[in-house]
Amino acid sequence: MMVAASLTGCGTGSVRTDVVIVNAGEPQNPLIPTNTNDTNGGRIVDRLFAGLMSYDVRGEPSLEVAQSIDTTDDVNFRITLKPGWTFSDGSPVTAHSFVDAWNYGALATNAQLQQSFFSPIVGFDAVAASKPTATAMSGLRVVSDREFTVRLKGPTIDFKLRLGFSPFYPLPDAAFKDMAAFGQHPIGNGPYRLGDEPGNPAWQHNVKLDLVSNPGYHGNRTPHNKGLRFVFYANLDTAYADLLSSNLDVLDTIPPSVLTVYRRDLGDRAVTAPAAVNLTLDTPMRLPHFSGEEGRLRRRAISAAINRDQICRKIFSGARTPARDFTASSLPGYDPNIEGNEALNFDPNQARTLWSQADAISKWSGRYAISYNADG
Repeated sequence: MMVAASLTGCGTGSVRTDVVIVNAGEPQNPLIPTNTNDTNGGRIVDRLFAGLMSYDVRGEPSLEVAQSIDTTDDVNFRITLKPGWTFSDGSPVTAHSFVDAWNYGALATNAQLQQSFFSPIVGFDAVAASKPTATAMSGLRVVSDREFTVRLKGPTIDFKLRLGFSPFYPLPDAAFKDMAAFGQHPIGNGPYRLGDEPGNPAWQHNVKLDLVSNPGYHGNRTPHNKGLRFVFYANLDTAYADLLSSNLDVLDTIPPSVLTVYRRDLGDRAVTAPAAVNLTLDTPMRLPHFSGEEGRLRRRAISAAINRDQICRKIFSGARTPARDFTASSLPGYDPNIEGNEALNFDPNQARTLWSQADAISKWSGRYAISYNADG
């Protein structure tokens, strides 16, 4: 496991001075919050919608659409919304906007990719079954236009903190009239809205997506620009070339091919800072020899055989940091001295010993194939 740094380069100009042009990729799915779990789609959805909570640049949470989220037992929650919130089509954000969106996300027949986020809620199992016996979770109850309650299956200490994640965003009534059409032209309550113009639709698939600031937004993430243009690149090298030629304002990931030269190319326009990202090597427990005690020993052996420091220095030119925790240093709660992180130490002798112990349970030799992103 390694922790990534955010490497951002800024161009010297843009086509329109009031719009920031940033790199992106074509979203993998229509822009429905409960069905968007890819990075490219998520970056857009997070700007189109606002949730009960939001997070600042340090990952610290604060109330956004919610006026209060009260609980005495981490099981029963009473949520009250701030007055005056609207979607960009002018319709009000109500308790139903949240409850209906969550029920839609949980219902198995809707096949939403982020369905599992609702699993702590009472009644989830009934709506999430392959043959649902209900269409709404019994643990959700609308009290009034600005208030609803949530009952969980058991105490969940971090449930409140999760409520800024995209699966928990609200949806307007218009979404439920034609969800397929809505996914192509979402209507949100966030800091931006789609920037459609006559003859120039906001979302041109595999080309770009335009957002403009939402004048009706009054949350925690006020834009400092008039809009964003997400340009969809097939690879980071092309995006980097556009950055150097001032056709791109911001590139949030430097391609591996220029890690040794980007500081020279960009000078003080390059910004390096820890990002809320970690890189992990995961081996499915369903694979032979990687479950039970044998699998535990093999995982520890592989971990001890990885020289994270050398990889970060030699391959990533210092753009990565050897992990010392399960999370990134930019997030609250990070602890570089967390108990058990000796498993992250490079120790070839320990690796051989652990592998031998696994072989004593069940002898194995073969090909250990690793899949990875070749574009950074």
